[in-house]
Parts: sequence; structure tokens; C-alpha cells
Amino acid sequence: MVYLTSELWFPPYEYATRDGLLAIGGDLSVDRLLLAYRSGIFPWYSEGEPILWCCPHLSLIRKGLGGGSQEGFCRGQSLFHQYRQRSYR
Repeated sequence: MVYLTSELWFPPYEYATRDGLLAIGGDLSVDRLLLAYRSGIFPWYSEGEPILWCCPHLSLIRKGLGGGSQEGFCRGQSLFHQYRQRSYR
């Protein structure tokens, strides 16, 4: 797992877990958020916990937009909500 510091960067998509978790830590500065959103990376923040940076796999995005098989994809529910329901701790 990649832990971010104050340096403004993100690891390549290949570092993401199967669930889309790419990195932990960093900050929510405007510059980091712009870099993240332009790169298809999204923060998941809960007060008192480290920031999780996620990048959904393209296959999930295609399924959500109507491409490919819809089997196993829950439309209308947040991918990150589903992620938080799993016990990783």
C-alpha cells in the first residue's frame, strides 16, 4: 500500500487494490484534489481517519454506464459505501 506524504503525486493505477484503493494519507489541498480528479482518483474521508484515495477500475465504470454485463453491479449505490462495509481492519 502506498502512503502519501506532503509531496504532490499519486502512484500509477497499477498500484490500486482490486477494490480500487490506491493510496492512504496526504491532504485535501486544492492542488492535490485537482490532480486527483484530473487523474480519475477520488478521496474518501472520514474525520479522525486517514484519507483513502480510490480509483475505480475501468470495468466498473463501463458497467455503471451501461456497457458490458450488469450482473453483480449495484447501480445507485456508492462504490465507496460498499467498500466501507467490508472489514479490512
